[in-house]
Amino acid sequence: MKYKVLKDFIDKNTHILHEEGDSYECAEKERVEFLQEEGFLEAEKAAVKKDSKKQAPSKKDDK
Repeated sequence: MKYKVLKDFIDKNTHILHEEGDSYECAEKERVEFLQEEGFLEAEKAAVKKDSKKQAPSKKDDK
């Protein structure tokens, strides 16, 4: 799963710099949880369902 980087950090395992705004991908749940707790990665968001059938009401010209 991919996560948004909130603060710059160098990954201790890969020695790669991850900068704010980058995407971070890791399969290790414990590593991701640690980075989220420390404020380096965005926490997971609950899935939001979008209803594609809803539309904004149209305006009718009454003359």
